[in-house]
Amino acid sequence: MRKYERGQVFPVWTLAVLSALALTLFVINYANVMKWQIRAQNAADTAAESAAVASAEGFNQLELLFYTTSVAELRLRYLNQAILNNLQGLGCTTTTACESDYNALVAELHNAIQTYDDSRSALVWLGENVNDRYFDSSNGAFETITGYQYADGRQDAACVSAGVTCVNQTDQAFTYTPLDIDAGDVGFGTPNTTEVASCRSVPILSPKIQGLSLGTAFRAVGVGAFTIVSIPEKFSPDGSTILGAAAGKVYQPVEQWAPDSNAYYNVNFAGLTDTVFFYVPSPTSPYKTFNPSTANCS
Repeated sequence: MRKYERGQVFPVWTLAVLSALALTLFVINYANVMKWQIRAQNAADTAAESAAVASAEGFNQLELLFYTTSVAELRLRYLNQAILNNLQGLGCTTTTACESDYNALVAELHNAIQTYDDSRSALVWLGENVNDRYFDSSNGAFETITGYQYADGRQDAACVSAGVTCVNQTDQAFTYTPLDIDAGDVGFGTPNTTEVASCRSVPILSPKIQGLSLGTAFRAVGVGAFTIVSIPEKFSPDGSTILGAAAGKVYQPVEQWAPDSNAYYNVNFAGLTDTVFFYVPSPTSPYKTFNPSTANCS
């Protein structure tokens, strides 16, 4: 009877092998799906952050120019008062000394006026550049999302013709859809939010079994959103209110321009207290309606 029982385990063994193969296939596909989904999310986050970084950099440059302009304005006020003091005979003892002090103060006032005008001109130029370069979805932030941010900060054609290095900012395996790039909601005190979707059609391991197939690809889709947050720092440039590692360090020392150095003629920044905001990108929840099935996929 035993010889008639031979081979009965073969169907069970076949089913076990097929089950093991199916399980292995499932594990491989699942690991591949998870890998690409994680990569898609990282790609979307990186693209959205790249656009937000562009805005933050523009704001930070403007803030530093605001500080420079405020310092230049205070210098003008002190020099103007110093000249008035000199004309009233304060701070000098002889006619020769007073004339020497006057000439030195007037010369420095002219230099200070030029510095102030240069700062104002730079503010105007940078303000226009930030608006055009960072907030225009047709060139600025958009080109960082689509793959490149140029070393010289100029447009595509200008960068290529100038021969400067173009640096990839995003994962080029994906197609990116800018869902929102500061659509009119820009500037100091506004959210400055950016949202981007990434998509890639990824092949899966799915051989045909008895003419049936589980499909050949899946869509790895990620959606990332970033906003800009401000970090305020209030300080006096004379070093009296600076905290942390830079405590007590003087950013703007007392300036002495006249041969007779005294309080009547000096420029003292102890009366200036400034608040500077430093802007950094921060992740936020996606806020736009988006259908993954309609995403552009590479």
